[in-house]
Amino acid sequence: MREILFRGKRIDNGKWIYGWVFGEKAKSIIELDKGYIGKEGVESYYTSVVTPETVGQYTGLDDKNGGKIFEGDFVFFEPFGTHNNNRLIQYQHGAFLGKLIRNGYSDRILSPEMYIIIGNITDNPELLGLRQRPDTLPRERYADHHQSNITDNPELLEGKE
Repeated sequence: MREILFRGKRIDNGKWIYGWVFGEKAKSIIELDKGYIGKEGVESYYTSVVTPETVGQYTGLDDKNGGKIFEGDFVFFEPFGTHNNNRLIQYQHGAFLGKLIRNGYSDRILSPEMYIIIGNITDNPELLGLRQRPDTLPRERYADHHQSNITDNPELLEGKE
């Protein structure tokens, strides 16, 4: 069974959180590991308000480095070695598809182990036009999806450190 998981950016501090969507129009996320069962058996959860446009669902796929691929992520197709085949992950027609940046064509991600997450549409909109190879980016940063965003690591756009 596929893991159902969402992420979104908190409004109060701009940090990414992971959990389940809660509330009308995906305005809140129940954060993982912060729920508990009270004395009377009533479940209580910690929820955070998120920017609805940042909410994305986990596709059930992991990239080459084990990073969870979410709706809204940019992925690099490693075998070709160029950014000509970068894709933006979107939910369309009842499935998660990779939309080619260069021409807008969408297809299924059949071999996720051949992809590397290089950012997301919220933190890295400039990746819509990226032409730099990911091997010129600091490997220790882009290899871990949760540490690779322009907000926390602006040097990712500058080439080798």
